[in-house]
Amino acid sequence: MNATRFISVHSPSWTALEALLKKLRTGAKPDGKEFRQLTKLYRAVTSDYSYASTFFPAHDITGYLNRLVAEAHAIIYRRRTMKARLAIPWLFRTVPNLFRKNFPPFALSLSIFVLFAFTGFLGAEYMEEGESIFLSFSLTQPEEAFADNSMYINQTESNIRSGDPFAVYDSPMQSMMSSGIAFHNIRVAFFCFAGGIFAGLVTFYVLATNGMMVGAFFHIFYRHDIIFEFWNTVLLHGMIELTMIVFSAGAGFMIARGLLFPGSLPLGDSLRQSGTQAVQIVIAIALWLLISGSLEGFVTGLEMNSALKLLINFLSFSLLIFYWGFAGKKKERTALVTAAPA
Repeated sequence: MNATRFISVHSPSWTALEALLKKLRTGAKPDGKEFRQLTKLYRAVTSDYSYASTFFPAHDITGYLNRLVAEAHAIIYRRRTMKARLAIPWLFRTVPNLFRKNFPPFALSLSIFVLFAFTGFLGAEYMEEGESIFLSFSLTQPEEAFADNSMYINQTESNIRSGDPFAVYDSPMQSMMSSGIAFHNIRVAFFCFAGGIFAGLVTFYVLATNGMMVGAFFHIFYRHDIIFEFWNTVLLHGMIELTMIVFSAGAGFMIARGLLFPGSLPLGDSLRQSGTQAVQIVIAIALWLLISGSLEGFVTGLEMNSALKLLINFLSFSLLIFYWGFAGKKKERTALVTAAPA
């Protein structure tokens, strides 16, 4: 293709990009539609520039395309940098404030989890084969799950008798274990959250079964009188992990509340509002679950004394309380004072 033909075929994209850039040179900020158009034209003209610089390096059109590409690049990546900067206040201000604003569903989620954790513990204590029963919940293959968890209990018993009750966390493949754990936890959190669209029934089921499994698992160590060792070790990752599972269920109940109790809003608006807020909280929950997966894969299995474990647990607890309970509060109060009438 010669230069004349090349210009004839591709110049409409260049003209459109130049017109959009001319508008943006006045200082106007591109809205969502304009930004999408800008990125689309930028990719097309970048391809044209690459072709021109290869086949017509000395032609005036190559310099013209270079200027267009450079100007569009500056606008696109300046906006993306600004968006990245906005992610910090969103994560540390908006999300915690949304959590506190919608606290009742999360309190309900915690109450359900604790109730069913006690159910699992008491069932393991007073029912025959109770530990296996309450560790074997499966919607698709209950008999296979029962056998798998019986084997897991026997392995845990063996580890306790050998003097290494938490050998399950001591893996030579920490990085793979960490990523697998994080993926599993995020999947459970997703089911808790997405189940809210079914009026919260799926959320309730996932939360209740996980609570009973935690209670039954705790009972194994209770029988062997190593309760302190259990909590001091498992909470190294479980402090964050269990809290986030409960919170993801709370986000699911937020959606269920928007569905069942729209109040004065139309149902669609109520569901959209509750869903938008819940999704933001769940994104933060996923980040926390990546942290807990890393702790379980790299920290829980390490040899360390009880005092160091207590310190790590205390720091995890303090971090959770600070982030979900207090982060962004000062800005929130400042905004309220500024908005108050004189």
